[in-house]
Amino acid sequence: MTTLFVRKLTVIDCSYLDARRGLVGESWHVDVELDGDLNEQGMLFDFSHVKKTLKAMIDSTVDHALLIPEASDAYSLINEDEGRVEMTFDSHVGMFRHISPQCAIQRLPVPAITPENVARWLESTAPDVLPGNVKGVRFHLHHEIMPDDQAYYHYSHGLKKHDGNCQRIAHGHRSRIEIFTSGSRNQTLEKQWANQLRDAYIGTREDIITEDESSITFAYTANQGYFELSVPKSICTLMETDSTVELIARFICESTEQTDTRVFAYEGIEKGAIFGQ
Repeated sequence: MTTLFVRKLTVIDCSYLDARRGLVGESWHVDVELDGDLNEQGMLFDFSHVKKTLKAMIDSTVDHALLIPEASDAYSLINEDEGRVEMTFDSHVGMFRHISPQCAIQRLPVPAITPENVARWLESTAPDVLPGNVKGVRFHLHHEIMPDDQAYYHYSHGLKKHDGNCQRIAHGHRSRIEIFTSGSRNQTLEKQWANQLRDAYIGTREDIITEDESSITFAYTANQGYFELSVPKSICTLMETDSTVELIARFICESTEQTDTRVFAYEGIEKGAIFGQ
């Protein structure tokens, strides 16, 4: 038996519902190991095919999706048909209600979404797309390694004008933030923004359809269909614009109200935007 490994095969950017934290934006590196017998080419599975096949499986299931723990007591399915699904999730931070096309969610038969539970689910799904000589598969999902003093936050959002999966109203990222004032790192500001955006929903004001003392409901129609999301008001950061990473960087920079400021806003791992004034 031979084992093939690929480290950092891809990155999963997603959001998930958690009974304690509510709506959590997340980014995981994906490592994979394959066990099996060599084929007639003396290979277990060609690396280019490993990357293409498994990345396509991940992209079509959990990446840029809302991950839902079906076995959680907080989860309730309200309505489902071929076109869309409506559900609620009663977390410790408040009630969430989500309506979307089926493609925008991935339900897992687990009580909580963890990197280990997502990895086990991927392992159960992968054999359907792997060749017969592959006898076993193992996934390992892990965070980007950051310095101990690095500020970061988890956020969720949706981009209604995007022509890809970013249009999904509840997908997200785990992102670092770096802010420079007068040419020097300002870790005080970094921590302040990381605290404000921890497990936050970054919404666009024009997408609000209802609002009361406890919750805000956002909705829009995009290429994939109709999206609607109600979230606790306490977790919302509202922007006048869409929440692309370019506009998030500008929003943070302008909100600091300090001259000679540059903001490096990340969108997940090793990508993002810079805005300075």
